[in-house]
Amino acid sequence: MVKSFDSQLRESMDELLRRKRVLEDCEYALEKAKKAYDDYNKKVVAELMHNNGLEEVKLSSGLTAQVKTKTYASVNRDKIAQVADWLEKNDGGHLIKKDITVGEQYMLELEAMQIPFKKNMNVNTSSLKAFLLDKMGQKGGYAYINPDSLPEGISFFQEDVIEFKENS
Repeated sequence: MVKSFDSQLRESMDELLRRKRVLEDCEYALEKAKKAYDDYNKKVVAELMHNNGLEEVKLSSGLTAQVKTKTYASVNRDKIAQVADWLEKNDGGHLIKKDITVGEQYMLELEAMQIPFKKNMNVNTSSLKAFLLDKMGQKGGYAYINPDSLPEGISFFQEDVIEFKENS
């Protein structure tokens, strides 16, 4: 017996929806497993090693577990002027990227015609992170600042995590 187009289409859509639900269930399970792994990694194993002064452990599997400190830094765009001022005062002015926005047809005549323009400032977060680690003495030098002295507008966060590598 040959199925009608409507019947085939309904069955195909039902199967597609079933597969979609399976995929969503798997994605949910994956996110849950990732969170459980990350929490255990950071809050149990990395803390245990850190509290006992261990930076790495060779495992019987042939892998080495190492404590790595992950650093995150970002700038609140609403506080960019305050962040820029602080960077200037702390030898980080080179991190500030400045430009202006004007209509293209006015670029050459901007100052001569006194056309209003908007100043834009930006800070590359990778460069900011490296700068802060250096200023905090975490790259081997002297600590000139600490996280408590950062201005409002700079978000700075560090956490220890375990990473595995093959023994060579």
